[in-house]
Amino acid sequence: MVKNFTTDMYHGGIQNWEIQQDSRGVIYVANNFGLLQYDGNTWRNYPVPGATKLRSIALDGAGRIYAGLQGDFGYYEPDTAGFLRYYSLKILIPELYRNIGETWRTYYINDKVYFCTFRNIYIYDGNRVDVVSSNETLDISYHMGNELYTQIPGKGLYMVKNKQLYNLPYGAVFKDKIVSGMLRLNTNEALISTSRNGIYKVNRSNAEVWNYDLNELFKKTFINNMVLLKSGEIAIGTQHNGIYIINQDGEIILNLDKEHGIQNHTVLSLFEDLNNNLWIGQNNGITYARLKSPFTLLNEEVGIPGTGYSAVGLEDKYYLGTNNGTYLYNSNELKLLPGSEGQVYRIQEINDQLLMSHHNGSFKIDGDEIEKLDDPSSSWMFVEFGDYILKGIYSGVQILDKSLNVMGHISNHNESSRIIVRENDTTVWIAHGYKGLYKLTTSYTTIEEPRITFYNAKNGLPSDFYNSVEWINGELKFITENGIYNYSHSTDEFIIDSELSAFFKGEQIIGLKSDVFGNVYFITDNSVGFLERIAGKEFVKHDKEFTPIKQLLNDDLPNINVIGPSVVLFGAKDGFIVFDRNLFWTTENEIFITLIRNISYGNDSRNLLYGGDGSMNNSMSPELEYRDNQIHFEFSSLAFSTTIEPEFQYRLDGFENQWSEWTSTNTKEYTNLPEGNYTFLVRSRNAIGQISESATYDFKILAPWYRTNLAYGGYTVLIILTLGSLITFMNKRHVNERERLEQKRLEQLSMKEEELSSFTKQTESEINRLKNEKLESELRHMNTELATNTMHLLNKNEFINGIKLTLESVEKKSVSNEVKAQIKRVIKDISKNIETDGDWEHFQIHFDKVHGNFSSRIKKDYPGLTPQEIKLSAYLRLNLSTKEIANLLNISVRGVEIARYRLRKKLALDRSQNLTEFILNY
Repeated sequence: MVKNFTTDMYHGGIQNWEIQQDSRGVIYVANNFGLLQYDGNTWRNYPVPGATKLRSIALDGAGRIYAGLQGDFGYYEPDTAGFLRYYSLKILIPELYRNIGETWRTYYINDKVYFCTFRNIYIYDGNRVDVVSSNETLDISYHMGNELYTQIPGKGLYMVKNKQLYNLPYGAVFKDKIVSGMLRLNTNEALISTSRNGIYKVNRSNAEVWNYDLNELFKKTFINNMVLLKSGEIAIGTQHNGIYIINQDGEIILNLDKEHGIQNHTVLSLFEDLNNNLWIGQNNGITYARLKSPFTLLNEEVGIPGTGYSAVGLEDKYYLGTNNGTYLYNSNELKLLPGSEGQVYRIQEINDQLLMSHHNGSFKIDGDEIEKLDDPSSSWMFVEFGDYILKGIYSGVQILDKSLNVMGHISNHNESSRIIVRENDTTVWIAHGYKGLYKLTTSYTTIEEPRITFYNAKNGLPSDFYNSVEWINGELKFITENGIYNYSHSTDEFIIDSELSAFFKGEQIIGLKSDVFGNVYFITDNSVGFLERIAGKEFVKHDKEFTPIKQLLNDDLPNINVIGPSVVLFGAKDGFIVFDRNLFWTTENEIFITLIRNISYGNDSRNLLYGGDGSMNNSMSPELEYRDNQIHFEFSSLAFSTTIEPEFQYRLDGFENQWSEWTSTNTKEYTNLPEGNYTFLVRSRNAIGQISESATYDFKILAPWYRTNLAYGGYTVLIILTLGSLITFMNKRHVNERERLEQKRLEQLSMKEEELSSFTKQTESEINRLKNEKLESELRHMNTELATNTMHLLNKNEFINGIKLTLESVEKKSVSNEVKAQIKRVIKDISKNIETDGDWEHFQIHFDKVHGNFSSRIKKDYPGLTPQEIKLSAYLRLNLSTKEIANLLNISVRGVEIARYRLRKKLALDRSQNLTEFILNY
């Protein structure tokens, strides 16, 4: 299972010289165009200043990536924003040794960095650069464990120790060879590969050819590099034939070349990642190969074009039937059997004969040759039945003898017979995809005319569709749209198999097969996998691990082919998927994390908060201005897969409470965020459904200036000043109005007195008339003043109450305790002003003058009345509405109604008497 990356995908040069991985799982590649970085979703390219080629890299585990270039070396390190920057170390090199050439190898050993060139080896300890020089040209340098080795052409292999070169006892063996790789097998033995002379095994004193037969192969293919895998196997990259995986006995386990998955034959670098999978740097491209996977693809890349329909394994031969014909795979050789071209439906071993059912008829296979049977009818499959062989065809069932001669046709069955299963010597079952099941019994009839019993939704089956029959662990199982059933001959009915069906609730089973160990392999409309038989009894379901191959399966006629005790082939859209149960493993311990890779704000993506590398602590909890309340996140998952992209979930605490739906999109943007503190969380889900830990990022959006505490304080001061000014203005206006009325009254009295004086000589009746007019004028004036005062009280109380409610609302919304305290003091002053207002006394004086000492009279007649009830009586005398009275008394409308009720009781009024009329007439 491989995934290829082209130059268009990783945006770099064709050659990839070295591959490394940091502690997070991010992949780095030394490429012709610079440092490539892959985070599982996106490739980034960090070019080198001056556009020199990057030849080698080494990681120190603390965030630095040391790099060897053409004419320079140095390191990449994240800046404060998390963006990788390159820093040259050339300035630290003594002047005499600054002509570097090409730094072909870079190693991090015991807290020191070794930059290896063809002229010198430079050692950087974090402060200075020392030089190991030689009078002769050096070749490529290598390291094993904590030891560094280099080669001098014509002299041999040397160890670098204490800044000196030391001869090795076996070093001269390699004086005329080009060393291409070194790896340690154990404390005493190591393997050294050469470019054109194969592999040698060395110990402390000598070297010898490791495997003569293998070396003959490698002399032709040329070894470029090799790496010891954690499994103990060895991966070897060649110049002409891709990669070989071999064991320590020299046996070839796997060969990946241009015809078998990777992009070209020349391998420049190899790297095993944290999850034991292989990264391959090639002369043109990069390949990721899942070495731990129990799945292998047999498809067009390995010479098997077309969709897979059937497979059979016989000893060391495998016959693979596709829609393009049958392929024979034998001893790493693959070929199409001549004459088999076209749609193959089934390959079966029947009566020691290998038979092929084909759209163009039936065929017998013998080795790598095929023989067409006489009958031209298209066939689905064969089944052995007593002395006969039954052949399912498009229009029924043919009867053949053991020599495959056509004997006849089952006369009373003409339906397509793609699935035929023998139950015993007298009974076979035939499944029809959209009609039902047929049971053929020959106990009392000839084979040409068996007794046929038909079952569908009307007589025993859940429905007419998706019915099939298979032998599973020695029992006949009937697959239906509603689960798996057993058949009872005694009652002639189908009974649900509760054990197996329980594993497939809500799923439509498409394929089912069992192996010799009782494991049951399945394909459904939602999943693929197998039920593992534990201790010969219970089943354990494995399907998540098969998720990567689900989308690859043949969706025409899905098929499962058990071809060995532990090997199963699933028909695929392109060839076959091989599942080796001996290599089966769950990925529960596979390392993968979710990373936040880029954070920007505002409308410009260049407003960078975090670039994706290094510690996020330098950029944690930034405070953004309110105008920058648009923030953009990019993230990735290091769940590397060859077939399925990771999925993501995210949420923004402080803005939303629930996780988003799963999505393959690895970006999220939030716009118009209100002020507040936020935490962005994102997690990923890999191909088998595991969920990573969340990556988090904290930030704060500041309030706009007009919603800051300072602004609220200013608002409070402004409200207080405005309120004071309004109150002062209203009081002054009231005093002025009262003075004006008083002046007007005096003027009118003066005029009347003058009139009286001029009419002193008039009759007594005229004088009395004038006196009455004077009294009426005074009464009208008093009423006018009384009404004016009343309206003033109404307006003032209503206005002040409104201001009070507004201040209470502001006080609730304010986040400043100091502001709240100031507002509370103002509210208290307003309430006091309302309660202690002395206008009532002034009002009562005028009121009693107009209404014949009403207050005194009613208080005398009803001494139990409270001051508040006397006020209410006065306001009722003025015929004010309930709402106006409520404002004057500074109570609610409901309070007025209650006060009226209590007043009626104290006045001893019965229900027929109207309170207002009583007061008006009092």
